Amino acid sequence: MVSGRLPPEEALGDRLRQLRLQARKRPIDVFEAGLLPVDELLRYEAGLVRANVCIVHDMCEYYGTDLATTDHLVGLALWMNTLGKLTELTINSPASPEAWFEN
Repeated sequence: MVSGRLPPEEALGDRLRQLRLQARKRPIDVFEAGLLPVDELLRYEAGLVRANVCIVHDMCEYYGTDLATTDHLVGLALWMNTLGKLTELTINSPASPEAWFEN
């Protein structure tokens, strides 16, 4: 059964693309504003990179996004970063807490 939901990276990327288009900004405009190189912007919008919270905030601000949407997208980026770090910690850590303190 397909839920119809996008992974968080893709959902964030789609929303950032929608906001950019609503603001009538081209990828080159984002680059010229000093936010991101065009290729990195396109990776963000495709959901191919782990979002940087500050960059997401700056993009929302540049697009003139309302505070509630900005807070939501920044929170999503923060959550994705936290989840990624917790996943890496779990994968790279010994299985038992006792092993964490062994030399």
